Amino acid sequence: MFSDLCVTAPSKKKGLRLNIRKINTTCPKKKLPKKFEEKVWKDQLIQGDFYSISAKKGPIRKQMEDTFSVLRTPYKPFVGFGVFDGHSGIQAAVYASEHLLNKIRSFDSSSLMQAFLETDQLFCNSAKTLKDGSTATVALVQNSSILVGNVGDSRAILISENSWQILTKDHAASDLEEQLRIEKAGGYVIPVGRIPRVQGTIAITRSIGDLGFKQFLIAEPYINQKEIEEDDLFLVLSSDGLFNNWDIEGLANFLRERKESKTELLAEAICEYALRSGSRDNITAIVVDLRHFKNERIKRRLLDIDMGSDEEDDIMEIETTPKMMVKKFMF
Repeated sequence: MFSDLCVTAPSKKKGLRLNIRKINTTCPKKKLPKKFEEKVWKDQLIQGDFYSISAKKGPIRKQMEDTFSVLRTPYKPFVGFGVFDGHSGIQAAVYASEHLLNKIRSFDSSSLMQAFLETDQLFCNSAKTLKDGSTATVALVQNSSILVGNVGDSRAILISENSWQILTKDHAASDLEEQLRIEKAGGYVIPVGRIPRVQGTIAITRSIGDLGFKQFLIAEPYINQKEIEEDDLFLVLSSDGLFNNWDIEGLANFLRERKESKTELLAEAICEYALRSGSRDNITAIVVDLRHFKNERIKRRLLDIDMGSDEEDDIMEIETTPKMMVKKFMF
């Protein structure tokens, strides 16, 4: 059956004129490609006289969020090292690398504790987002003692001739004591996949920053002090990417086999080996040769300080923020 509806073509209009100006103002213009800048990470290698630092962006990471710092100044009686692994942005890691070591006034636990808490509070007061957070692991060496503090899961590891020791504590959401603390604060820990996470989001339980979770992710550090023994070789500070596919025993053996190599080559060597072993994460590592602190002449030179000075130190020996190369693209 056919419809009675009749469809006819419109009749041709005479004298039709197009208003080009009106068409141009009402129809959206095609957007032309814009020039933009992309920040590209440049791997870093720092070579000191008794330490070395290597920082490499992981192959699956869009951004390098690790930072590091070294403090050597005539106004403080220790040498300081720090590794900071950022998440959800790099602001907290950069801020911690630029300020935490500098806020440590003396070689003792209370000063170290205060520096962590103060750095966290000042960053949270100035944070531009609620998301940026960072682990923080610092180690101070004075005479024959090592003082370590950490929040998060970046580590400090002491490697000796026949043994090794983790000097830090991993603040992970899988830790039962940390779960209890978080639950008492009104939070919860649930597994996401196979990884327990605070509020179903963050795998660590202590950090610098993380303003949106500050009720649960505190900045109170685990602190440990250790005397340097005769058979101690190296102190290694690193972000967790170093151990994705490499255990600590393997790292210890790797460095023992190369204990006669130049110290400035070791940090680069362990980062390269970790990447070749399958690590996909960002990796930052500091290797400190502790044998230098057993030599009294070198020790006096490294720690030649003016104890009578109360001048504030606000310049570290090494620039702490990540170095970026800026590439301009035109499409």
